[in-house]
Amino acid sequence: MTLANILEEIAEQEYALPKAAPKHFFSFKHRRAMNKILYPDNLPKAEKKPAFKRRAVILAAIALLAVVTGAVSIIRHGGFWFNKERIEGYDYFIMHAENDKNAPKTIEKLCYNYNLPQKYKVLDKMCQDHEDYTVMYYYDSETTSINGGHPFVMVLQWTKQGFYSPVDTDEDVVEAIEVKGSSGFKIVKTIGELEYDINTVIWDCGEYIHVIVGTIPMEDIMTVIDGMTEK
Repeated sequence: MTLANILEEIAEQEYALPKAAPKHFFSFKHRRAMNKILYPDNLPKAEKKPAFKRRAVILAAIALLAVVTGAVSIIRHGGFWFNKERIEGYDYFIMHAENDKNAPKTIEKLCYNYNLPQKYKVLDKMCQDHEDYTVMYYYDSETTSINGGHPFVMVLQWTKQGFYSPVDTDEDVVEAIEVKGSSGFKIVKTIGELEYDINTVIWDCGEYIHVIVGTIPMEDIMTVIDGMTEK
């Protein structure tokens, strides 16, 4: 399920009955702004932006939800919530964890043993432990990337209070999935000029949020997750 599907599903569930839909007259300014998002090809040439074509699916769903509900400030799904922000001229959904009141406020324990395939070597000098997250860096010792280095992967465990992750509505492809029996998301960001993807899997294990991110293929990230065992 993509982020666009999630947004449409939320709108359909919330306003399933015709009488539940709010009656509201949207101003000309608002309708014109929505038309810019939904129908960019109808705009005068001076107002067209190439970015519209790349984010059409996600932003069309966001615009649909905005038209139906009149707001799109917070979206909740699968134990996470997203709030829309504009940062340095780009639209992002900032991803946060729900159910954080009774969760540990610091990293008290590590939930998994990271049993990576043998070809992944740990970068000891880059392992870090912080109060609200811990991260381990690994690299694929058998593969050389186009820049002469090695594909890498980071394994993180966050506190729910400290966790956040920006989702770029221009670049990222988001899919809701189940990870180790819990709700989670796959996120793929294509870096065109460097000709590789940054692949991320995020899920809620109950007490903490886990994130696997790297330049290794998504199927390798799923292999890493399959090899993780509970401590």
